[in-house]
Amino acid sequence: MKHIGKSGKMTLNKSFWKNKRVLITGHTGFKGTWLIFLLHELGAEIGGYSQSVTSERPLFYTTVRASSLIKNNFSGDICDLEALKKSLREFKPDIVFHLAAQPLVRTGYQNPLNTFKINTIGTVSLLEAIRLEQKSCTVINVTTDKVYRNIQKKDAFYREADPIGGKDPYSASKAGSEIASYCYRNSFFNALGIGLATARAGNVIGGGDFSPDRLIPDTIEALAHNRPIILRSPSSIRPWQHVLNVLSGYLILAEKLHGDIQYGDAYNFGPSKDETLSVSQLIEQMIQLWGGKHEWKPADKQEYFEEPYLALDSSKARQELGWFSTWDLKQTLTDLILWYKAFEEKRDMHSTTKEHVIKFIEWRKD
Repeated sequence: MKHIGKSGKMTLNKSFWKNKRVLITGHTGFKGTWLIFLLHELGAEIGGYSQSVTSERPLFYTTVRASSLIKNNFSGDICDLEALKKSLREFKPDIVFHLAAQPLVRTGYQNPLNTFKINTIGTVSLLEAIRLEQKSCTVINVTTDKVYRNIQKKDAFYREADPIGGKDPYSASKAGSEIASYCYRNSFFNALGIGLATARAGNVIGGGDFSPDRLIPDTIEALAHNRPIILRSPSSIRPWQHVLNVLSGYLILAEKLHGDIQYGDAYNFGPSKDETLSVSQLIEQMIQLWGGKHEWKPADKQEYFEEPYLALDSSKARQELGWFSTWDLKQTLTDLILWYKAFEEKRDMHSTTKEHVIKFIEWRKD
């Protein structure tokens, strides 16, 4: 099915997703919560697999009452093979989105062993559970743009065929997840008729991110409480994009792969070149949209290494899948600010989040 509708709008196939049984690992996280709302609006039956919900900060998943949209909620460690097998047997998913991860670069430095365990061995555990159950499902393993071996060449847009690697534990552990997926696809899944693809996207932003040591939630907190915004790497270049843009790509990839395992491969999902901005440029736009007088300043020191330049070439996803970003950076930041302001005003965030998802699905660019 083509995903370009009238007026150049990208469309999601509601008839495909209606009543599809979709299991999301890491469903209580930032991306997982938005994916729950998006899939529910498309008519899917949703199962979730995550550890118990705990957080020092407000958690997106609980704030928006996402559990009310889930048919089956499984609690377990992503490395627990028996628990994973049990969830597969009970829920019988048509499609699995693997989002469970340790997602923070700084935490990777602080606890590299646990980062590798969750991000690499956790992926292997899920794929092994699927292999042993021989469940004929479609699997999308969500990794990151940081899987690429960064050559630190300005204006280098990484393509799927470029070498993968990682200087920091987070990046290396997600590269390990990619290698494991490649192995299982070629050693086992192709023969079993199980479609497996990996999705690489970076610097996904949107309302609802409350994770510590992340640019957007730290900036929003500073704006809301009229404090200076501290930037660790103001000159770093990143491909900024709304979480719903990226999730729509995952859905289109899953639909294609479900019909043809030849789509089992790696795909980049990134914005256009002119939306690859420095951290400071992004924050200045956020300040303008928030309103009032605010300022940012660089951190006193750089605590650990971060790649100075990351950008993706997403021409493969555009050509093979018909995917493109529905919301440009201006609309992305506008939507983000609206969500957080609604949160600060203590509105009903379940309804607010649903409204944002419906707006995205029905979006027509003038």
